[in-house]
Amino acid sequence: MEQVQREMETSASPERVWAALTRSDLLSQWFGAVAEIDARPGGRAAFRWPDGRVRAAVVEVVVPERLLVLRWLPFEHDHHGGIRQVPATEVRFTLRAAERGTLVQVSEGAHEAEMLGAAR
Repeated sequence: MEQVQREMETSASPERVWAALTRSDLLSQWFGAVAEIDARPGGRAAFRWPDGRVRAAVVEVVVPERLLVLRWLPFEHDHHGGIRQVPATEVRFTLRAAERGTLVQVSEGAHEAEMLGAAR
C-alpha cells in the first residue's frame, strides 16, 4: 500500500485540534462516524459509520498536542455482522503550531509490521 499524505492549516490552536483528535464527541464530528477513543498508548478506538460498518484501531503513540498514531486493525464489521479483512494501516496525525493556528499533517500507510512481512 502506498503512503497517503494530506496537510492543512487551521486557525484552531494545537490544543483545540488535539481535543478534536482525542475526545470521542469531537472525533465523531471530524470522521463523520460515531467514534470512541481511549487516547493513551495501547488504548482502543472504534468508529461506526452511518452505513453500519465498524472499524477498530489501537492507539500506538501519544505526544499531547503534537503526535497521535493509530493502527487500524485488519478487519471491518458490516451492518449484518459479517467480517471482512482489510489492510492494517498506520494513521499518523502530526500537529505543529503555525503563525495563524495549527499545521495538521495526516499520513496513512502500511503498518511497520506489514512492511517487514512484505520485505521477507
